[in-house]
Amino acid sequence: ESEGSDDSSSSENNTDTVEAEQEETRQIFDQQQQERRGPRQALIQQRQQEFANVEWL
Repeated sequence: ESEGSDDSSSSENNTDTVEAEQEETRQIFDQQQQERRGPRQALIQQRQQEFANVEWL
């Protein structure tokens, strides 16, 4: 019986690990994408911010 409970707990841990690794991979991918289009994205955000500021005035 103890072996059965061991199996279930280890498989749960394994799932958590896989999900954590997938999350980490996705975050790294997002970061790389942002860095690749970083300057342009920053410019767009700056423009949007200025536009928003003008709207508020």
